[in-house]
Amino acid sequence: MTRAHAHMHIHTHTHTCILMHSQIIKKRKGFVRMALQTGASLVPVMAFGETSLFQIKSPAPGSLVDRIQKLVKRLTGFAIPVLEGDGFWYGAKVLLLLPRCLPVTTIVGAPLHVSKWEGDVNNNPSFDSAVDKLHEEYCKALQQLWVEHKDKYAPRAPEGATGRAALTDGRVCFRRKSLDFVA
Repeated sequence: MTRAHAHMHIHTHTHTCILMHSQIIKKRKGFVRMALQTGASLVPVMAFGETSLFQIKSPAPGSLVDRIQKLVKRLTGFAIPVLEGDGFWYGAKVLLLLPRCLPVTTIVGAPLHVSKWEGDVNNNPSFDSAVDKLHEEYCKALQQLWVEHKDKYAPRAPEGATGRAALTDGRVCFRRKSLDFVA
């Protein structure tokens, strides 16, 4: 799990389909830099249902667990979410470390072909501009995946329903927020 993913997991709610928070994706451009430096294609990928695999526990603000989570994040750059899944045996009430047996639908978009950057990458405004442009293109591709598949894999929750009660038609997540990270 990358730093961005760990940060997203502690801000994610079970049974909701949220890909990214706008503040997080806008800051994460290292993968775009690497793609330009190596000429590797970027492939937009979106998964629906992954937030239902574990129950994400939110520690009470100021509690010992909350303080430890914040300390670990400050020291290492990522936070360890408090998760609860399924046990190692049926009906287990302890060691709930395995993901729940639920479907996850992964949508893979068309690759964005990237030409290898031949010039200097350090303190180069042209390179930074190319990173920004490719990052925006990648975000738009993710947004397009969301628009095309949200109604099938992330329907809106029925009025007044919460948690597992909101899940219908075998779907394991509902829409909590749209994908609006591209300005």
